[in-house]
Amino acid sequence: MPVIDLVGRTSLTELAAVVERAVLFLGVDSAPMHMAAALGVPVIALFGPSGERSWGPWGDGHVVLSSPFLCRPCGQDGCLGSKRSDCLEAISPQAVLEAADAVLARTAPSVG
Repeated sequence: MPVIDLVGRTSLTELAAVVERAVLFLGVDSAPMHMAAALGVPVIALFGPSGERSWGPWGDGHVVLSSPFLCRPCGQDGCLGSKRSDCLEAISPQAVLEAADAVLARTAPSVG
């Protein structure tokens, strides 16, 4: 499946139209993540410094991935002013792939 980079090239309305056609949204705590959930698109949301209890996707069937750092959610813009969050980077690619496989298996249209 080809990747189309639309970063900075869409209005909010156009972004909503693109997201609405997605079979899965994978991203961090952001406005597009909330748009996907509101549009009924299955979401896999990665949470680091922000708290999923307050800011997680609304609705059923979404997956939130986070790491068990005692300092989270801290609400900081990166660890020690670095703009990088250890708790977010600690979420393994394998965990993300497994979550995506599970969501896609659950939501894929049946063939036949």
